[in-house]
Amino acid sequence: MAGRIRLIGWLALLLLCVSVVSRGFSATRKPWKRRPGVILYRFKENASDGQRAAFGRIFSQSHASSSSAGRPLKSHQTLVFPANGKDEEETAEELKASGAVEFAEPDYLMPAAATVPDDPQYAAQWFHQTINSPAAWGYTTGSASILIGVCDTGVDATHPDLAPNLSLPGYNVVDQSTNTDPVAAHGTEVAGVIGAVGNNALGVTGMNWTVKILPVRITDNPDTTAWCSDMANGIEWAADQNAKVINLSYEIMGCPATIDAASQYARSRGALVFVASGNDAQDISALLQAPPSFVFVGATDASDHPAIFSNYGAQVNLAAPGVSILTTQPGGYTSASGTSFAAPIAAGLAALLYSVNPLWTPAIVENLILATAKSVGPSNIFGYGRLDAGAALAAAQNCLAGNCVVPGPLANGQPPGQPADITVTSSDLSAVRVYPNPWRSDKHQTVPVTFDHLGSNSEIKIFTVSGHQVRTLPAASDAISWDLKNDSGDHVASGLYLYLVTNSLGQQARGKLAVIH
Repeated sequence: MAGRIRLIGWLALLLLCVSVVSRGFSATRKPWKRRPGVILYRFKENASDGQRAAFGRIFSQSHASSSSAGRPLKSHQTLVFPANGKDEEETAEELKASGAVEFAEPDYLMPAAATVPDDPQYAAQWFHQTINSPAAWGYTTGSASILIGVCDTGVDATHPDLAPNLSLPGYNVVDQSTNTDPVAAHGTEVAGVIGAVGNNALGVTGMNWTVKILPVRITDNPDTTAWCSDMANGIEWAADQNAKVINLSYEIMGCPATIDAASQYARSRGALVFVASGNDAQDISALLQAPPSFVFVGATDASDHPAIFSNYGAQVNLAAPGVSILTTQPGGYTSASGTSFAAPIAAGLAALLYSVNPLWTPAIVENLILATAKSVGPSNIFGYGRLDAGAALAAAQNCLAGNCVVPGPLANGQPPGQPADITVTSSDLSAVRVYPNPWRSDKHQTVPVTFDHLGSNSEIKIFTVSGHQVRTLPAASDAISWDLKNDSGDHVASGLYLYLVTNSLGQQARGKLAVIH
C-alpha cells in the first residue's frame, strides 16, 4: 500500500512538472511588486558606441538618473526615473534591446523561500541522520574563525542557542545601520540551521556547533519580503567583511541576473554564495542564460524524495532536506519547511569544509560538496543530487592528504548535470596554478588565463559546468595560455568553466575558473 501511495505521489509530481514545463518562462508580466521607477542593470564592457548611444536615448527619454544612494555597489548599477506611469518591465526590455547592458531587470519585492511552519513540538532533527552529519562531525564540528553571512530578516541575538555563535555588529542594508534585530522569525530560523550551538544540552544542533554567523538584515518588512537591490547589497557587504560563506534563503525569480552579479563579486572576494531555489514546484532551468555563480539549492523530504514544493531543473545543482526542519526561532524553537531551510544546510556544510582548510577557494569547497552528493528523484531533477555531509568531509580529509575526489566532465551516458568522479592523486600535477581566476574583462582584457607548473607534456581541455567541451589547448610541459576563445575562435561567454589537465603519464588534475565579461 505504501508503495502505491508513493507511486501516486510521483505521478502527481510528474504531472505537475509537465504542466510547469509547458508554461515555461515566457515574457509575460511578472506577478511581484516592483519598486516604482527603478531598474537594476550592468553595462557591457565591450558595448559599441551605437549601443551606448541607444542606451543614452532611453536614459534621456525616461528622465532618468543613476542612483548612488547608500552603499556604492560593484555588481550592478541602478537607474531611477520618475514614477510617472512609465512601466519598469517595458523600460528594462528597452534597455536590453539597446545591446549596451549584460542585464536589466526591475527591482522586485521577493518573498522568503519558506512555507508555513509545522507543529513546533515536532522535536526530531531527522535531516542530520539523512545527510550523515554525525560522520561529518567526526572530522570537525566547525570553527569560530569561519564567518558566514546570513542575508535575511535579522537574527535574535539573545537566543541562548545562537548568541555564542553570532558575530556582531551586523549590518542593516535598508537603513545602513547595525540594527539586525529580527523583523520576522525567518532569519533566526535560517541561522539556527547553520549554527545553533552543539553539545550544550540545550535545544537543537546546527550544521556547525561552532561558527561565526554575521547577521545581514535585508528587509524591514514583517512579511519577510525584500527588494532585489537590498539582497544584492547584503551579499556584497558580507563579502567585503571577508565572509567565507553567504546564505540567501529568498526567491530570486524576479532578479536572477542581479543576484548572480552580486554572487560573482562575492566569489571574486573568496566567498561562496548559497541561494534557495524557491517553492513554486517549477522547472527553472531557463532562469539564467549561463550556469549561476552561486549554488542553487532545492529541497528533499524525509523519504529522500524531492519536496513537492521545491523548484528544480538543470540550474538547481544541489538538494538538501527542507521539510519539517527543527530549528531556532525568536524566543524558542520551531519546525519549518521550504527551500529556505535546504540552502542553509548546504551553506553550513560549506562552513564545515572551510574549517578543515580556511585557505581553500570557493571552487574547491563547491566541488567537494557537489562531487559527493547522492542521486535522488527522477533523473536530473537536481543536477548533482542531495548533499552528503559525511562523504564531503571524508573527501576533504583525502584532499588534505593530496588525494581528492572532485566533479569532472560528464561521462558518456550520464544525465546532464550529473558529475563523473575523477580521482586526483599526488603527482607532478599537484602544483598546477591557474591565474587570473576569476578572469575579469575590466581588469584582464589583454591578459590570458595561464596554467603553469604543468610538467610532463600536459594537455588541457576546457568544459562548461554542464560538461560541454569548448576548447582543447595544445600540450606543453611548463605553462599554457588560454585566450578565452572556444575551438571555433569565438570568445566564450561569462560563466564558470571546468578545466581538465592530463599529462603524458595519464595523471589528471582539474578545477574551476570563472570568466566575467
